[in-house]
Amino acid sequence: MKELIFTPKSSFVNPNSPLDFHIWKNNPVAMHKHEYYEFLFFQKAPVKHLINGKSIILEPGCLALIRPNDKHSFIFDKNSPTQHVNLAITADYFENTCNAFFDRLFSYLNNSESEIYYQLTKAEISQINYWVNKINLDFIETKQKYSPNITSLFLCCTSIIYNYVKTNQSSFPDWFKNIINTINSQDFIDKSPADIYSLFPMSVPMAIKFFKQYIGETPVEYLTKLKMNYACNLLKHTNYTTLHISSLIGYDSLSHFNHVFKKYKGATPTQYRKQV
Repeated sequence: MKELIFTPKSSFVNPNSPLDFHIWKNNPVAMHKHEYYEFLFFQKAPVKHLINGKSIILEPGCLALIRPNDKHSFIFDKNSPTQHVNLAITADYFENTCNAFFDRLFSYLNNSESEIYYQLTKAEISQINYWVNKINLDFIETKQKYSPNITSLFLCCTSIIYNYVKTNQSSFPDWFKNIINTINSQDFIDKSPADIYSLFPMSVPMAIKFFKQYIGETPVEYLTKLKMNYACNLLKHTNYTTLHISSLIGYDSLSHFNHVFKKYKGATPTQYRKQV
């Protein structure tokens, strides 16, 4: 079966808006991905979520973030009516908003190897439901498909995600935070794994051990993802040649860069540029 790819132009009620809102009720959907980000807030009954080859049961009160490279679908129980809020955000708008909250929030969310889910507190659930109800009232009263309160809902969801990320990162020791900050700086994008190991006051095996303990992946995996995401942004927003981009992120061999890019993104740099 052909994989579905949704775009803002084809999926948003208003293609000129960076945000789109709707309520989803038990409607089946094929495995798909989007060219935008998507907050899902589950309101009724557990849902089996198929994502990136995994099957996860999401309970009511769960907030999930779906990224452009995530492939997902749902399996619904016909005897248990489900409902979730769907808030879609264009990639540029999401990135700019994340950077306004915290300059590494966007990078953290995109480089996270695990899927992004949070089971919310009662207070957080109330915050989201408040804005959802305001939006629904706007739709009823104005009979339009857009409400200014959609922006408030988006900022509410982003703020909640930010607080969870901040709490998670606060568990890092200060010396490790400094290393992560250095690696995430733009000046480090052309560096090699050896440059990462030089930041650690310990042996390479110990550095790898600490990295996997705190981040969940090796320094090589982490740095490669940063490089590939940076390359994606250059392919989207500049006319730089693939060779030039390869050089900017520290690859001396264009063929090696093409191979690594395809492994992480499922397409060659040239194919990716055509798609976006």
